[in-house]
Amino acid sequence: MKVSRVRFWLCKPCKGVYKKENLELRIQLYDVPGKTIVTGTLECARCHAVYQVADIYVGKHDLPRENWEEFRNATGEQIELGTSQSPVGSGAKWYEFWK
Repeated sequence: MKVSRVRFWLCKPCKGVYKKENLELRIQLYDVPGKTIVTGTLECARCHAVYQVADIYVGKHDLPRENWEEFRNATGEQIELGTSQSPVGSGAKWYEFWK
């Protein structure tokens, strides 16, 4: 199964943005056709919406591309793996991005 290279995912109900944990390792282990990525769920710390972990890593909840520039300017974070952007920032797992 193809693992998304986008490093952040969006909780749509509350607009919380989270960093995907261990993305590089998950790509190495699971970016194989027909292989199940992971099982289980994650819960948004803010609004408690529940997401399937596999859906997060395949990109179903990736931070929308139209928000990348604004998010990058606000946080200094590299959005996608394998790009020339320099990772900068606090390394926080969650960002309050939209008001």
